[in-house]
Amino acid sequence: MQEILDILTITVKNLDSGFLDKKILVFSDQLTESRINSAKVLSNPSTIPQLQLKHFVPLISDFHACMNFGDAIYKVLANKSLGRIPGTLPSIKTFLSRTNIKPKIADC
Repeated sequence: MQEILDILTITVKNLDSGFLDKKILVFSDQLTESRINSAKVLSNPSTIPQLQLKHFVPLISDFHACMNFGDAIYKVLANKSLGRIPGTLPSIKTFLSRTNIKPKIADC
């Protein structure tokens, strides 16, 4: 995590030399937020302001909760028995003549 934050610091420094006066929001899940806070605590004794990582503000974005909610909505709206009900995925697939719509999107 320290290496990633160092790379982010260098990148932001190249874009804006006065970045230490600004806050950089880092949206993450709970584990990453905890790791960023740990890296900030471990870097506090440093006398170099860039290495103290005080400019990073980790925020929990609930990515996994949103993903699980999307999966639940898909399971409800993708039910093949709802094919004649407007607004459901089977009815939209029929309307658009698209039969290759899959329930899962490959991870990037």
